[in-house]
Amino acid sequence: MTRAGLFALAIGGLAGGPAFAASPNPKDLEVPAAETAKAEGLVRRLGSGVFREREAATAELARMGRLAKVALRAAGDDPDPEVRSRSQRLLSRAEADDLQVRLDAFLADAEGKFDHDLPGWAAYKAAAGADGPARELFAELAKDPQSAALLLAVEGPPADLPQAAAARRFQIWMNMNPGVFNRFNRGTPVAPRTPTAAEIAGLLVAEVALGGKPVPRNAGGMFVTTAQLLHTPVVGKTLRGTGPQAAAFRKLTGAWLDKLSDVNELQQVSYLIGQWGLKEGLPAMRRAAADPKAAAFVRAQALGVLAKVGGADELPTFRTLLADETVIQPTRFPPMKLELRDAALAMAAVATGQSPATFGLESQQPVNDNTKHNPWMYSFESPEKRAAGFKKWAEYDAKPAEKK
Repeated sequence: MTRAGLFALAIGGLAGGPAFAASPNPKDLEVPAAETAKAEGLVRRLGSGVFREREAATAELARMGRLAKVALRAAGDDPDPEVRSRSQRLLSRAEADDLQVRLDAFLADAEGKFDHDLPGWAAYKAAAGADGPARELFAELAKDPQSAALLLAVEGPPADLPQAAAARRFQIWMNMNPGVFNRFNRGTPVAPRTPTAAEIAGLLVAEVALGGKPVPRNAGGMFVTTAQLLHTPVVGKTLRGTGPQAAAFRKLTGAWLDKLSDVNELQQVSYLIGQWGLKEGLPAMRRAAADPKAAAFVRAQALGVLAKVGGADELPTFRTLLADETVIQPTRFPPMKLELRDAALAMAAVATGQSPATFGLESQQPVNDNTKHNPWMYSFESPEKRAAGFKKWAEYDAKPAEKK
């Protein structure tokens, strides 16, 4: 059995808490030296020339369970193939038993007073926190075998993690779209399955651990982004919710956005950040708006999200772009072009509760609460109006706060 399988097996029944009154202190799980010595002696008897002795030692090591884990693991280097073979068979159960009690202790530690050595826990805790609800969300995501495999990959060789994340992305997407590659198959159709928030959380943990490294394409060149997977009702419901796990999920999503380096994927999530009112996504939007390598449309869209979610607190970002002449698109006033500085001015006006028209910007469609944060709908009629508009903003921005 794989380590991922063991992890999932051990945690599978823990949704309701430990099966017994476990101590929350992991140090209480330390194996006494006498038990380890006993297990080492039994391991040596696994190579006995007497079959009955080998069987008796095997049975006793099985009864010891997790107490024999260290000795069984060390036997992997034993020169005797019989010792190695029997130890390997026993080790899987011993590791599962050991992980079970460690997970019992983890869930018993409701106040998070102790450090727990669990696969992926350190990375998850750094991103989502360690309060009670965050711990419950971790337990939920760890119940899924595939998410458990990702948690193990987080602590495995760094070179393996990008492919593991890509495979998990694709697996979740295929669960959502099971008929994509067998649309001509006349067999029994497979019903689409929407991922749970906990399954998405497992993927986010892995990608946070990647630290911005790109996730490769899957076989066949197909590329599924995590942003696509976030466009699911359960994610939106969780991010907008007030339930106990909502805050942990928002924090984890914010940590993922902070590490997101793919500008196209940032563009995919920018609409959702605005829709969810996700303040944890504002740093990512600031980065996208300021990135000269990003498409101008993406940068403008990020400005709209900043104005909608961050409001006047985002004025420093708008100010830094008031001189950026990057062209976004043509306007309805040829040969004028809508420039990034125009979008920054329009969103600065909206963020401060003013109409862009106050500064000479005309709207290309009716302005209401649903459209006012669309920066590409505003434009100047002429260079003269643009100059006048920026002058008026400079005068406004220079006023003391109490006079505005």
